[in-house]
Amino acid sequence: MSEHTCDVLILGGGPAGSTAATLLCENGFTVTVLERENFPRFHVGESLLPHSLPLFDRLGVHEEVKALPHTRVKPGAFFATADGSKVVEYRFAEAFPPAIPHAYQVRRDEFDALLLSRAQRAGAKVLHGWEALTPQWEGKRLTGMWVRDAEGQQHLFRFRAFLDASGQKAFLATRMGWRFPYPKHKKVAAVSHFRGVWLPPGEGSGNITIVLTKAGWFWFIPFADDTVSVGAVLDVAFWQAQGKAPQEVFQRAVEETPEA
Repeated sequence: MSEHTCDVLILGGGPAGSTAATLLCENGFTVTVLERENFPRFHVGESLLPHSLPLFDRLGVHEEVKALPHTRVKPGAFFATADGSKVVEYRFAEAFPPAIPHAYQVRRDEFDALLLSRAQRAGAKVLHGWEALTPQWEGKRLTGMWVRDAEGQQHLFRFRAFLDASGQKAFLATRMGWRFPYPKHKKVAAVSHFRGVWLPPGEGSGNITIVLTKAGWFWFIPFADDTVSVGAVLDVAFWQAQGKAPQEVFQRAVEETPEA
């Protein structure tokens, strides 16, 4: 067992964790980021919103994000009914001023790796393959964390502040019994990348398209090459009723949605 110290320990090297790490380091704090996975890795959440752009400018990575191989300009969004009888377009340039006219579609493997690399350049220590285990409390104050490294050895980190950026894993909330299910949010998603997906002509070809269905909704997110991220967000009841593999449930949802 070895003991480590830092001002801030961040759990999770995704966009939230890496951005926080960069800003903290630039303000003079010592930061360690624990990331259980090795980058690059696949992740959903590929369609960004316009107000991410000022943050890219603040981090000094805007041009790098634009230059990523799969980044595509996203002018807005289409929303369509399942049969395609009604389609509405929302354009970011027409939002209340001061409008930011576009966002980006990004592949999360390369996008997340870029942001984490930026945190390292700012001075953050990034530990891949390390996993948080048990919070260490002194009274009501969280002062440490037991973690396991990539070789299975345990370490104790002591810090002034802890930032849980573990996303859906909700590490600290789960450990402390603070996490609870939201009864109206019983959804499950299936996603893959496809080639040859039809896209609307013109500038709108960069939009995300949302198709509403009886059992949930689809997303279509185009990248700079010929690939499109297609995801089906479905009611758990619909998924369970199929009793099939994810690929088959996905195909069934497509068959029931002509616009998809």
